[in-house]
Amino acid sequence: MFGDGYVPWIAIAPEGKIPVRAGTPDNPTQYADEWASLPAGVDRKAPLADFYAPEVLEALTTGPEDLSRWAISQGEGDLLGALQGELPVATAVNEVTSGTDPEDAVGTAAEEVRSIQETLP
Repeated sequence: MFGDGYVPWIAIAPEGKIPVRAGTPDNPTQYADEWASLPAGVDRKAPLADFYAPEVLEALTTGPEDLSRWAISQGEGDLLGALQGELPVATAVNEVTSGTDPEDAVGTAAEEVRSIQETLP
């Protein structure tokens, strides 16, 4: 996963994976570049670059650079772990995509997070 195995792993389903490692120290965009050229699709396969504009691919591959770590650095690792098991945020996103009002979904998710937090030592 940290060398020759990274691209073959992404190649299993490139349309469902975004490289969080853009490249190597010697070639900083190697994995991002290779990902854009991987064949994607079911009945008809073609490189992702055939389906998405270069700026879309760049936004996807550079996105992980802008992620800020949360919970651990704030001393909330236990809460993060519990949230991964209960999935209130993912549930809220799913509800919004199914027609639930976003504000309602956020409110419910926030209540669930507070409830989970109260159960932690």
